Amino acid sequence: MSKFIFAICLVWFVLVTNLDAQNVEYKQEKVKFQNGDVTLAGDLFTPLTDAKTPAVVILHGSGPDEGLGYRVYAEEFAKAGIATLVFDKRGAKDSGGDWCKRSFELMAGDALAAVEFLRNRAGIDPQKVGLWGISQGGWTVPYAAARSRDVAFVVSVAGNGVSPTQQEMFHKDEMFKALGYSEKARETALKFWKLVFDWLVLLDEGAFPMPENAMESERSAASIGLNYNPLPDWETVTQPALLIHGEKDNLSPHEQAISTITGALQKGGNNNFTFRVFPNASHTITTNKTGLEFDWEDNFALGYFQFTTDWIKAKTNGENFNYTNPPLTNFAASPDFEDNGRYGKLPFYGRAYPQLLLMVFFAFVFVFGTIYWIFRLFRPKDSKPLDVNLNGILSLVNLLLMLGFIMFIGTSVFPQGMGLDRYSIPKWQRFLPLVGDLSLIVTVLLIARVFINRKTKSKWQVIFAGISLIFILGLFYWNFVGLMF
Repeated sequence: MSKFIFAICLVWFVLVTNLDAQNVEYKQEKVKFQNGDVTLAGDLFTPLTDAKTPAVVILHGSGPDEGLGYRVYAEEFAKAGIATLVFDKRGAKDSGGDWCKRSFELMAGDALAAVEFLRNRAGIDPQKVGLWGISQGGWTVPYAAARSRDVAFVVSVAGNGVSPTQQEMFHKDEMFKALGYSEKARETALKFWKLVFDWLVLLDEGAFPMPENAMESERSAASIGLNYNPLPDWETVTQPALLIHGEKDNLSPHEQAISTITGALQKGGNNNFTFRVFPNASHTITTNKTGLEFDWEDNFALGYFQFTTDWIKAKTNGENFNYTNPPLTNFAASPDFEDNGRYGKLPFYGRAYPQLLLMVFFAFVFVFGTIYWIFRLFRPKDSKPLDVNLNGILSLVNLLLMLGFIMFIGTSVFPQGMGLDRYSIPKWQRFLPLVGDLSLIVTVLLIARVFINRKTKSKWQVIFAGISLIFILGLFYWNFVGLMF
């Protein structure tokens, strides 16, 4: 009886083993390659075939991504007959280098080192090695491909035709809109986010003296190249290009990307491009969640992988790809991304240095004005003319406004630091523009008093009125006057 049971178990084991072997369509191996003195580690997925195959290098999104975080792509591509290399981003997991000191130049260098590694691998056709990048990788792709003809093709998923700063402004705007921010509050929050990114660029350029190891995370964000414009590189990309986007992507503006990138390719004489927008798909071309939340490993749009692999195989084999691009007239570039647009450049007075200096200056003036007013209040024999009271009240109101401004910015930029679990505007902050209206009224009264009594007014009174007027102009710039947020 025991021999009979053993025989059944043995047969079952052989059958299951053979079945599993039949389901394995690729092999996976650990690999390492060099970019200069930096060793990069990853995994190579290769189809089970004796023929030479095309190959693709997977380029990461933002963050210290590990290569196997993209395993689902590698498996799908390898099953379709395309060797795929996924590697740990420099400074992440087993790869060398410093993740906090990265740039598009360094990441493109890593990508091209990966291409060279694959071109020298047995079983891979060296003329058919391309790049596939998602999100941040969509900037690295043209940067690398424009600098090497060894890249056979490029695939950009949720890539951008604008700078990282502009993409982030679009993303923040969509996020604030989804969270119920009013148009006025969104505009104020965006202005400050632009200021933050401007400060990061100045920080990276050394314009703000800092200790060597201070604020490493902020510096790492700046070092990547926040103002990098990918379009000049796309103009010099001569390889076949595939652009894939999700209709519901609230991180990357897909219409802007398709319009500007295809325009850049055509300007450079490259008409060998394909683009597709998957309906109801998010940033990662997944469909179960849309907008600000999305999956990375499940629920991909129907036909996404098939479309991508069919395109790669067709292009690397010199075959016609049976697909017609939608009319480019359906995708228009938005004026919001122009220099003077919603996501464009800051005016000179809105940049980090002028705003920081003005904040410090106003704080000094209004603190002094408030203290002087309180001092006069507690001197019973001292006469307190209307001008003194106007100056004191205005100083106190403006100090409260500056404090409210800091609180508003805190909840719209650093919510966790304000004790909140997400971006939001507390109810009391919605009344801040009404306080700005009060400041405006008192400033008008003060300026009127100075004008009426201009022959008897001291120069300090005139100077304070002028400073208050400049502060009011700042309130208009930051939308801190008018109706509620």
